[in-house]
Parts: sequence; C-alpha cells; structure tokens
Amino acid sequence: MLLEKTMEENNLPSLSIAIGYKDSIRLAKALGYADLENKVSANAETVYRVGSISKSLTATLIMRLWENKKIDIDSNVRKYCPSFPDKGTVITSRQLLTHLGGIRHYDFDNIDKEYYSIRRYDSSLEALDIFKNDSLVAWPGVKHHYRSYGYSILGCAIENLENSSFEHAIVKNIFQTAHMEDSYLDYPERLVPNRARLYETLENGAWSNSRFVDLSNKFPGGGILSTPSDLVKFGNSLLAGELLNQDSLKEMWKEQLTVDGQKKQ
Repeated sequence: MLLEKTMEENNLPSLSIAIGYKDSIRLAKALGYADLENKVSANAETVYRVGSISKSLTATLIMRLWENKKIDIDSNVRKYCPSFPDKGTVITSRQLLTHLGGIRHYDFDNIDKEYYSIRRYDSSLEALDIFKNDSLVAWPGVKHHYRSYGYSILGCAIENLENSSFEHAIVKNIFQTAHMEDSYLDYPERLVPNRARLYETLENGAWSNSRFVDLSNKFPGGGILSTPSDLVKFGNSLLAGELLNQDSLKEMWKEQLTVDGQKKQ
C-alpha cells in the first residue's frame, strides 16, 4: 500500500526497494514498468541510475586506499592528481569528500555541455578539463558547497593510485568485495541486463523518454548503475567490516566542520 501511494504521489513509472536486516536481504520488490513502451514490468533485478549515491561508493574506495596507507586524505590532493592546477592553497581529499573543497558545481548557464553532456571522456583525469581552470567558489574549508566535480578530482587520484581506470578500481574494490553483481558504470552503449529505460515528466504530468546523456564527465560523483538489493549488500558489507575496518568506518562517518567550527547547514 505504501509503495503504491508513493508511486502515485510522485508520478513514478516504477519503484524498487530492498530492505536488509543484519547480513541478509529480507525484502526486494518492484512495482510499475522498467520500459513503458514495451510494457516490461520492473522487478527486483531492474537496474537504475543511482545518481549521487555514487559518491558514497567512491568515498568508500578512497577510504580503502587510506586504510591501506596509499593516500593521506589530509595532504594536498595534487599529490595524487597533479593534473589539477594549483589554486594557491591546499585542497585535501578530506575536503573534497565532504564538499569543503571550494570546487564549483555545474554551470547551469551552459547546461547542455555539462549536465546534459554527450561527450565521452576517457578518464576522470580528462573530465577535469570541464572545470579545472575555473576559480574556487570558496576558500577550502570555509563553507560547505555540495558539488559533483570534487569527486572527479578524487576519481583522478584513484586512477593514479590504482594505475587503472576508475571503472576497474571501483569494480575490484567495491562491487566485487561487496558482491554487487548488478552494478556498473553507466555507459549508454553497453548492454546491461535489466536496465530500466529513462523517463522525464512533462509539465502536464505525462512521461517522455529522457534525452541522451553520457555520464563519463562525472562517473565518481554520479555515474553508477545499480539495484536496491546491491546497495543493501554495499551497506551490509560496510557494517560487516568487509569493505573497511571499524577505525576507517569511524573516520569516514566523522562529522566534518568548517574551519570556524560550523556544521553543514
């Protein structure tokens, strides 16, 4: 009843949930259509874009590198991603992880080139070209600014530290370790089993197919596909100590304040 109500109130083509308890998935259910045109019903294996939940997976990967003493999250991130220009101050991985790095967000005056990008970027390093020469929007540590591009810099650091693509690093360190068998990077040309079609809502409430985008400009911050069940597996693996030890978890979950002691608003 609650799922039906949620779908109706939010005008959703489909809705998928999973509930975990301790180390198991107790409920996995989906309603609606994964493909409206062909009347393909959504199910528990339907794969969706998870948007900025991608940041949680990338952050966990960074903390695995920190746990293994491959990265100092309080050092200048340019130590690990030297292609990001010197901004006249130190920007740390910790600040980028917690949106305190002063990196800008999308330029919505240039929305077609950025938010609706159709360009293929071959790496996180290459995707830095979008914003790396722009000024900071705030001095690092001074103010929380929620931004996806800060995670692109972290993606660059991961590529250099792992000597691999971001995809290979996230698959090896996160997907495989957490047994996330239905999680992928969102390459639109690839055949992904059970991938949901993408829709947007028109002003009159009707649905239309979403416009084509290529998320390679922001894979670490918003370019992952997954299922609710896989995300529960991710959470279970964190709690079970499979992805990070307890000290690393405590460090990752520590509230981060601005330099003057302010909490995130």
